[in-house]
Amino acid sequence: MIIQEFSFSNFKSFKELQIIDFASANIISDNKTLETDNLINCPDGKTQIIKSKCIYGGHAAGKTSAINALSVFNTVLKFSTKDNGVLAIVEPHELGEENNEIPVYFQLMFWHEGKRYRYGFETKKGGIDLEWLYIIENDGEKPYIIRDSKEVLNVNTDLLIDEKDLDLLFDSSKEGQALQNNQLLLAKIVDSNPKAFAKEIYQALTSILIVDQMKNMDMYVNAEEYLQDDTRKEQMLSLLQDLDPTLIGLRMFDIPEPPKDETEEQEEPKKDDKAEQEDKEPEQIAVGVKQRYNNQREATTEQVFTFIHQESEGSLKLFQILPLLIEALENQSPIVIGKLDTIFHPIVAKRFLELIHSRENIGTQLFATLRHTALLTTGLLRSDQIELVEKDNQGGSHLYSLAELKNIRENFETSGDWLKGIFGPIPFLGNFQAVLDTDTVLPPTPLEPIATEANNTKETTTKDGRKTTKKNTTNPKSSDKK
Repeated sequence: MIIQEFSFSNFKSFKELQIIDFASANIISDNKTLETDNLINCPDGKTQIIKSKCIYGGHAAGKTSAINALSVFNTVLKFSTKDNGVLAIVEPHELGEENNEIPVYFQLMFWHEGKRYRYGFETKKGGIDLEWLYIIENDGEKPYIIRDSKEVLNVNTDLLIDEKDLDLLFDSSKEGQALQNNQLLLAKIVDSNPKAFAKEIYQALTSILIVDQMKNMDMYVNAEEYLQDDTRKEQMLSLLQDLDPTLIGLRMFDIPEPPKDETEEQEEPKKDDKAEQEDKEPEQIAVGVKQRYNNQREATTEQVFTFIHQESEGSLKLFQILPLLIEALENQSPIVIGKLDTIFHPIVAKRFLELIHSRENIGTQLFATLRHTALLTTGLLRSDQIELVEKDNQGGSHLYSLAELKNIRENFETSGDWLKGIFGPIPFLGNFQAVLDTDTVLPPTPLEPIATEANNTKETTTKDGRKTTKKNTTNPKSSDKK
């Protein structure tokens, strides 16, 4: 699957509609290799998609919330029929008094098997308000799913599910089979008796690998499983050796049993217990193998280091994430990593981006957040690969691409320009000296609101999932006049 566009609204710090566009902008980079290596050519022969999108902004501006929107979209689709409480993770914007009454909106436009689709849904108060799936063709769009709450307005029974099986999803007498208000219809179809196309679309939509979504121990166990396969083990070793040349091997190491206390009286094990102990395989743990040297700097023996206890935190994190990166590259799946340059040293993070941008990668995309400016250079990224986020003085976050800014040339380079705020998003700081002055408490520096017409518009969603805006014709100050 290739993502062309992800949009959302009324989610966490984002009140208004945000569109994260992965389609390449009409720009010409000074670095010509970026024109080919950083782009994916779509089957229509016209559309080009960027291989990575990096979000940069000040502290608490909304970077994590932006990638969390995609994570929540992905999680709800995966678990809406398996976990009745999964919609609780959808958090509406809390700083607008009316926002609890407005649905949270998600939509993904994507390419699958040479064709373009858009799928999305709206949710409010623990239920699904709208859900839609369209194929986008040259002569327009065709609906595959249109659902308004529990009322289905359109389902393509030729491609998704037989009509008789669809009827069962709305038969209230079939306890456990009928579609619930908190369940997505696409997921319910896949859980019942779907046709092959329904499975394909669902698997494509849920193929996004989100690192922040996984617990550290889950990633570690997944990495250990990779070491059971010799080919995958060699892939991991090769990548790890690029960053740690002292590493000469990877393997699973048998954990020795603790020595028995000879002073204590030992009970003779029963016959069955003894046989079970003999058949029991020893517990294992993942280790890196390194060479030991004598005082003459001559190689002697090998030494193992456990990743989970003895290696550095950075090496452990890399060991955990590499299998996901390999899987993403093999399956051409998008991968999402929050705080890429905080998890890893900037040079390691740069290596990740270079791997994604390599010519050998023809379909994998990286969506990441950055906290430092070291990677924001024309030698690595085009301006349309950098998404900026700022927060206004009403607490609403806003996303915009660096390519949208006027008079920004494609040779942006120095981190000094970023830190000066030339491109926009830097933290707004008050007077830190006031912390040392116990007699004076200074108010924080007010934030400048971002100039936008969206504050004077009202958003609505049609039943086909399209967002529309209508200008507010009422003078906001007219209520003061009687």
